[in-house]
Amino acid sequence: MIPSSILITKRCEIVAHYADQSGYLAVFSANGDIMITQELQEQVLSMICDREGNFLITGGFNLTPVVRSIKTLSPVLRLAPCQSAVRVLSLSQDQRFLIAGLTNGTINIYPVDLRRIVGDNYATAGKQ
Repeated sequence: MIPSSILITKRCEIVAHYADQSGYLAVFSANGDIMITQELQEQVLSMICDREGNFLITGGFNLTPVVRSIKTLSPVLRLAPCQSAVRVLSLSQDQRFLIAGLTNGTINIYPVDLRRIVGDNYATAGKQ
């Protein structure tokens, strides 16, 4: 299967989205070893990662942008649903806002402070 989109994190992890009726996300190491895969219930149209490579943000036909941990691909934050499919995603320079361009031409801006999410994840990581 050929990936529909690929991105590379700052830590040289390769994230690939494979699309069929639903979709699959896969994270590979820099030497091509598969680290983790996740089957999705949607088709992803856009994905980006944060500056440090801790989070993957996806958007697509399910109308809801999702912030995922790169290490587990599990959702960390689900944002409010949009009016139509999410076609383009971008983070503000300070990573406090997510801008979502929709297929109907509108733009949604979400307050997502990724610095706070990183702090919360590291604070709870030792308690498991």
